[in-house]
Amino acid sequence: MEQQPIAPKALGKQALARLLHKVHESGSRRDAALLELLAATGLRASEAAGLRVGDLELGERHGWVTVRAGKGRKRRRVPLHARARRALWNYLEARGFAREEALPRSPAPRAEEALFLSQKGGGMTPYAVWYAVKKYARLAGVEGVTPHTFRHTVATRLVRDPGVDLVTAATFLGHARLDTTARYSRPSEEDLEGAAETLT
Repeated sequence: MEQQPIAPKALGKQALARLLHKVHESGSRRDAALLELLAATGLRASEAAGLRVGDLELGERHGWVTVRAGKGRKRRRVPLHARARRALWNYLEARGFAREEALPRSPAPRAEEALFLSQKGGGMTPYAVWYAVKKYARLAGVEGVTPHTFRHTVATRLVRDPGVDLVTAATFLGHARLDTTARYSRPSEEDLEGAAETLT
């Protein structure tokens, strides 16, 4: 008999909060901006590593990031909530950007610079993004976390929110097929364990 499929592993609110607390506690504005972006958007490691400063639109009340991914470098715009915007502003200001410079609406010479820089000054690689996530997950005592865990977390929260329809969630995540998004509506192992505890 075929096993019933379950949802991919996502972070609970407390585990995510501990992880983000650790990155802010570290004092690294780059890493804080990176992890806040992943937690807010569910970008893949390769998508985050490929971002340029000009891909951001940051304002006091709104923010967007333009993502290029997959075959043909398909583009999608993903909204940013206030906490992610603040972390990104803090990082850009530490790099010497004025706030108006970071807005692609008024083109700046630095718009083509990599958004997330490595210690050597070039753009971060997807592996470096992976390493940063693993580092803070370890410090927070949260096991089995990768950049894709952030993606699973965002997808799970979107799909299980009654105010967000499946098409909106799929567009947000950049899924070409709705059945890819729909898998996040399945129960996770944690959901099944919680159900078992109600039977005691």
